Amino acid sequence: MIRVRRSRLVKVSGISPYRNCKIGGPGTNFLNTAVEPWVAVNPLPTKSGKPHLLGIWQQDRWSNGGARGLVAAFSRDGGRTWRRRTLPFSQCASLNVKFERASDPNVSFGPDGKAYASALSLSKSPNGTDVSQSTITAATSSDGGQTWKNLRFIQSDKGPWILNDKELITADPTRAGTAYIVWNRGTATTVATIFSKTTDGGRSWSKPKVIFPPGEGNQTFGNQIIVDARTGTLYNFFNWTKGTSSKNPENWITVQTSKDGGQAWSKGRIIAPFDSVAVIDPVTGKTIRGGGDMMPEAAIHQRTGELFVVWQSARFNGGKYDEIALTRSTDGGITWSSPIRVNPPSGTAAFTPMVRINYAGVVGVTYYRIVSNRRSPKTLPVDYWFACSTDHGRTFRPPLLITKPFNLLRAPEATSPFSPGLFIGDYQGLETFGNDFHLFFSKVNRPSAKDPVGVYATVVKVSQIRWPFWKRPVK
Repeated sequence: MIRVRRSRLVKVSGISPYRNCKIGGPGTNFLNTAVEPWVAVNPLPTKSGKPHLLGIWQQDRWSNGGARGLVAAFSRDGGRTWRRRTLPFSQCASLNVKFERASDPNVSFGPDGKAYASALSLSKSPNGTDVSQSTITAATSSDGGQTWKNLRFIQSDKGPWILNDKELITADPTRAGTAYIVWNRGTATTVATIFSKTTDGGRSWSKPKVIFPPGEGNQTFGNQIIVDARTGTLYNFFNWTKGTSSKNPENWITVQTSKDGGQAWSKGRIIAPFDSVAVIDPVTGKTIRGGGDMMPEAAIHQRTGELFVVWQSARFNGGKYDEIALTRSTDGGITWSSPIRVNPPSGTAAFTPMVRINYAGVVGVTYYRIVSNRRSPKTLPVDYWFACSTDHGRTFRPPLLITKPFNLLRAPEATSPFSPGLFIGDYQGLETFGNDFHLFFSKVNRPSAKDPVGVYATVVKVSQIRWPFWKRPVK
């Protein structure tokens, strides 16, 4: 018998440290909004025995892309209390940085306790529509997130015809000082996957190189490197779009591997069709920008090497709306199971899934869900859920409610013609420590709050209840 319960919600973000910064214009700035969080757990033990957590998010989102800056927060007591720090990825945080905005926050811990953070630093053109410069940026912290050093600009290009986007950083779990960054770099004809690595703790990074050329007129998006600590194999998961200029482009969830630390990479192996129809609220007509309709999320069970991928899929209801799909591989990504639905059917859309596996092998998935399609157009109630599987992702237990419904209409709205919609992040934070799941996510606050959207943390504990021998169920 399994018991699943959560701790109280802890508010991590607060009033913006960039509230007096006037840099960034043109566009609408959503002051005091904290969106698109990510979280990592330090593998080194602490004196208290509680995990040391480090989270990062976008602060003060702009309507036409990016934020005034990124903010980090660290906790040394398992998420009960947090301390915030600014990150040097934009001019609002450091005048020594020439980029007006920052986006795509990510953070990862190495086996020696060093933290690696990455961002997309960018500036907008005077018209506010195009990006005048985009840069993949990284920094490190050796004291758990209190201070940040080794600010490095790994790849910088002038727009609008060349654009770096959607980077993700992964520290190698067994090689101290080694970390990997992967992202997509777009030109006028193609969007390829680019890779760089450090082997000296972030002091220097290798020359960026193409590791997956999608072909002319095609693109990749949402690249994410997962490392198998048992074998050292690197897995890169992404969305491969074929025929981007056609009326009906094909989208495929794809994986490629490297057996030598990123020197050589295999060809892409297709996992499943990316069959999302996006999320459009039928009452308000608003589009919800949830990253699961553009990019897959992946995880590995480090004890067994099992791989899991989740995404938004409309396959379970005839293509009407998105729900959460999951597939698994037990042979290193060569073959994959038939996708299953994670969320119970509710007649409404579910979006932005994240997945992790705890030490015992329990698969945990988080996601948002529209509560009801029958309501006033003045509200868009959304709640947040945690679902888990104890049979290797074959079936899922009834999910655990993490938040009560909140009005998503008060969230920032992205106006980009390529990815518009109400925005609280293309991804959210989810990590494990032992058998506990640490959730790190954005939600809309009460109308009276000074910060419309905040970042919250909670712990979901999954424990097995052993029956006393005199009360064991009769078979």
